[in-house]
Amino acid sequence: MNYDFKANWDDIILPLLGLPAMKKSIKKGIISFINEGNCGEDTEYDSKNCPASYGRGDGWSVYMDEYEEKLVEKLLKTGILKKDDNQPLNEDDLDEYFNESDNFTKYINYKNQIIEPFIKYHENTCLRSYQMIGACHWWNPTFSLTLAKLVYPNEKWKVKKGFHHTTVVNSNETLVFDILYFDENEEMKGGTLALYESSKKE
Repeated sequence: MNYDFKANWDDIILPLLGLPAMKKSIKKGIISFINEGNCGEDTEYDSKNCPASYGRGDGWSVYMDEYEEKLVEKLLKTGILKKDDNQPLNEDDLDEYFNESDNFTKYINYKNQIIEPFIKYHENTCLRSYQMIGACHWWNPTFSLTLAKLVYPNEKWKVKKGFHHTTVVNSNETLVFDILYFDENEEMKGGTLALYESSKKE
């Protein structure tokens, strides 16, 4: 089965991410991914950006948009964030307000200033930030392998590479350590699928 990243993230994994070995593995994995032409032409490694932001597809952007929406809702309820009193009640006036109003621009700037520390903290600490989708061939041999050795120092770990997927597994293949194939709703927590995909040659 796959290591349960979700259950152990806050207590076990998160404290380890600040270790020099982990920081080195994160940088190496991202740079390797970039250098193989997987990102935009002008993409450069920036330690301030979370690993997931380099991944393929728009999954990270969608995830963060959903997180921000829920965050704003919570901050409005607690009063940390004030509502936009200038927003028109009439729906017919909303388009003009959103597109042309100085008051709306001022409110957006105010809102972004309030939510920025919450966003940055979440990007630095949440599990999803380290799921670098589409980067298994570069991310698992660096990040996941280094982390596996820290979490289970008495296990012998190996990288298992297939055409479709690269994963990290112990020597007798009874435990998978793959942050990319994690699914807490699947009986084997993604481990079965990770092994299957890493065994396929084409």
